[in-house]
Amino acid sequence: MEDLHQAETDSPLPTDAQDRLDQFKAFAARHPRLDLVEQEVLHAIWEPAGCAYLLVYGPSGVGKSTMIHHIVRRLNPPAGGTGHRPLLLLEVRPPDGALFHRTDYYRTALRRLGQTAFERRMMVDLNTEPTWEKKGGRRTASRYHDDPELRYALEETLRTQHVRAVVLDEAQHLMQGSQAATALDQLDWLKSMTNVTGVLHILLGTYSLVHFCNLNGQTARRGLEVHFPRYYFREASDCQAFQNVLLTLLAQVPLTVDQATLLQHWPYVYARSRGSAKGVRPSPCRTSSAGPSPRRNVHGWRQTSRRGNKPCTTPRPTTSACSPCWA
Repeated sequence: MEDLHQAETDSPLPTDAQDRLDQFKAFAARHPRLDLVEQEVLHAIWEPAGCAYLLVYGPSGVGKSTMIHHIVRRLNPPAGGTGHRPLLLLEVRPPDGALFHRTDYYRTALRRLGQTAFERRMMVDLNTEPTWEKKGGRRTASRYHDDPELRYALEETLRTQHVRAVVLDEAQHLMQGSQAATALDQLDWLKSMTNVTGVLHILLGTYSLVHFCNLNGQTARRGLEVHFPRYYFREASDCQAFQNVLLTLLAQVPLTVDQATLLQHWPYVYARSRGSAKGVRPSPCRTSSAGPSPRRNVHGWRQTSRRGNKPCTTPRPTTSACSPCWA
């Protein structure tokens, strides 16, 4: 019996079962938090009202990337289609050195826009060029690995392709640096590019972005903030919304699930997901990928969740709407 169970779990899923699992993993449930934030972001895209950047922050795993992918699919033509792409979506990777590498950002953005080369122009003022070199005028540019030619090429491409917004996911890496002025330098850099191109920059990230919203009066005036919170257990309306999200996901689970029974245990699911709609997905994915078993049901999902995750130190919530929230 043990050998049979091991054979089931060690072998890959059948093709049809894997297809159903992939379809479930790709499914994104609509819910009130996501819809509200999405509408605010869309409003800023169509009418920035003089703002250079929009900061969308919230806890990790709350669904910020899911939300922005909804907007990209809604506004951009499908892959291989023709027409302008109003949104350019990039993921900011952590810098290899102490500061963000702007030249790498320019190259990545140009490639995403379909550019594999750019026209190089050189204009030299014979009266000022020697003085520029002696004074070390490139010192500021080299600090962030900046390349004026690549920046000019990107700005031209953003204008000619009529891009309305550049979305930077995981934008907290953009501000990484040991000096306090680093964040202000980066925001000034984004503001300068917006002034030249008219393109809004949307920064998605964790609560680390909160510290950069009001560095000075100018950053507060030229920036917008959108908070994407999780659902709170002490709010009755949030509890109901979370249960609705859970019920929607249960209808898509590629398993035989007693929805009514499992819905009675929604506080356990809430504690495991920390109130995040996106955090509900891993447990049924692990249970489905463990292989088919005639004994796997709603309780099997719950037991697999316990085995697949590290022990949860968060106290299990009760059904009282007055219980403290897990923020």
